[in-house]
Amino acid sequence: MSTPDDFRHNLFIARRRSGLSQERLARKAGLALDTVHKIEHGKRNPRLDTICLLADALDVKPGELIDGLER
Repeated sequence: MSTPDDFRHNLFIARRRSGLSQERLARKAGLALDTVHKIEHGKRNPRLDTICLLADALDVKPGELIDGLER
């Protein structure tokens, strides 16, 4: 069974592949650094629009970040 941990892991991997720090990702996505940090550390669940902003900033499709999560 997939969990929100899968999303956090996918986000972390995509961010690392892009060579971005949390700070640079936040800037590119137009989000607060605290938001990115909390999402990556499981303290906040992202809304759909936030997932799209993160995916855009990482140059990936939103589905790549949520791949493996159950519907």
